[in-house]
Amino acid sequence: MASEIVVPKNRQVELFHLAWLAVALGIVVQLVLLALKASPITREWAAELAGKISWSVLVCSALAVARALSGAAQSAMGLAGLLGAPIAATAAKVVQKSTASALGLADTSALVPLVFVGTRAVEYLVLGILLARLARRPDAGLFHYARTGLVVGAVFGAILAWTKTDLTTTIVLSLVVNELMFPVGCSLALYAAEKLATRSEKATVAAV
Repeated sequence: MASEIVVPKNRQVELFHLAWLAVALGIVVQLVLLALKASPITREWAAELAGKISWSVLVCSALAVARALSGAAQSAMGLAGLLGAPIAATAAKVVQKSTASALGLADTSALVPLVFVGTRAVEYLVLGILLARLARRPDAGLFHYARTGLVVGAVFGAILAWTKTDLTTTIVLSLVVNELMFPVGCSLALYAAEKLATRSEKATVAAV
């Protein structure tokens, strides 16, 4: 009989917190983009929001699950980022297209470019490995997680910007928001989810 994979109770709580933090991250990013573009909330905006929430939840959850099941092994979190990012990017595009169709919008969006998917895969491979290292450092705090996400986002955001030939002010602003806020936000969400789970566990023990 195959052994059953059991996720410890504290890790289940951590994954729960990570899920709603990732949803919040997707909403915040979309709201920031809305403010930068100074545009009204439209059906297109709602479809983009659905895609961003899907991307945020899936890619952050991939790293969190790998950390929970492997004890923050670098190889496991790196692999989770490598495989999870392309899957999350593709799924987010599907969700965005499906939401747009449900809202009666014409499907004008293109498929996810291979260069984008490949860059995302390598980006979250690196991010996963670095976050695994931080998880094993007892002195790692909020600043360390934010700095890690910021550096990774800046490097790979620059790579994505270099691949574009039609850069405008709007595109540059969107790149800065997307390429910095998601890696930073995901890193902070993982940190916060673990801290919230630890606090919940301590409160439960104290109440017994």
